[in-house]
Amino acid sequence: MSLEQKVESSLRVLKLLLKFDGYDIWEVGFSGGKDSLLLLHLITTFLKECNKKPLKKPKHISVVYVDTLVEIPILREPALKVLEDVAIYSYNELNGVIQPKILKPFVGQDFFSMMIERGYPPPHYRFRWCVPRLKINPFMKYLKEFDGKIVMISGERLDESTSRSRIMRNRRQTCGQLGALSRDDKGNIIATPLKDWTKDDVFAFLSTFNQPWNGKPYSYVLEIYGIDELRAKCACGLSPNVRYGCWVCTVIKKDKALEHLVMKGYRWAECLLKAKEDIRKIGLEERFREIKTNGKFGKLNQEGRAAVVGVLTNVLLEAKEGLYGYLKYPLLRKKLESWIERYRETF
Repeated sequence: MSLEQKVESSLRVLKLLLKFDGYDIWEVGFSGGKDSLLLLHLITTFLKECNKKPLKKPKHISVVYVDTLVEIPILREPALKVLEDVAIYSYNELNGVIQPKILKPFVGQDFFSMMIERGYPPPHYRFRWCVPRLKINPFMKYLKEFDGKIVMISGERLDESTSRSRIMRNRRQTCGQLGALSRDDKGNIIATPLKDWTKDDVFAFLSTFNQPWNGKPYSYVLEIYGIDELRAKCACGLSPNVRYGCWVCTVIKKDKALEHLVMKGYRWAECLLKAKEDIRKIGLEERFREIKTNGKFGKLNQEGRAAVVGVLTNVLLEAKEGLYGYLKYPLLRKKLESWIERYRETF
């Protein structure tokens, strides 16, 4: 399919959602990355068409951004700005149907509180404690605020990865002729309008169109992913397989995103990459861990927690962009200050 045909196919999926009675509330996942930006663009376009005809439209669309507070700053700050622009645009042009919602970890369950106050070791592939506390728990609590069934719209694509493709193909209870709709065990509809888009399609779209909520190009996103705008329009297959997430992520062995930014000359990225590896090493050293009765590593001991604070202190001095999420909120800013004061003599 051509790019135009894929746009039309995605819009048909959104239109199909209007046929389900009682599903007037849509939830849209948003990360600020290329796929979620495209999805939000298409939903905005769809609502404009609904207003022109006029067509039935959802009563409320919640665009949910789960702020882990430690997202890679070059994507986190623009994502927050997009949500701000979308809120204004929605109020002025769409009768406030789209409402951005920013979630953050519960008090005491942010990444560094878990390590410093509770002694949790750095996450690894067998103990990914960060995902439920930073993302899933806040999101699931938010979903409980809605009464009745909702539509959950995702920017998932079949070509993202083998595991993502398998998950999407294994959804059994399909309820849409386009194969992009299914239901979860609670009766909510799961929609994936971008199912058949490739990453080259996504970059080609973002290089062609401007953001509908502010009229500006998506050039900042293309730059982040290392895409040349002119060549992206040709879908030349130059898209790097880079996924942006938390800069503290110690689950992945090789951080392609931060390494890419280091190569592009971002000094703060070099500092954050080193900080992440220092945190990983803290979890591997026996002197920083409590030892269980069976001889296995337990929680971080006081020396280990102090070592984490030492890493944080260096980030504050060399790359405070990585801690803007903490510095923005008074409670977390105060925590940073108290941690540094408490462990000052140790490091």
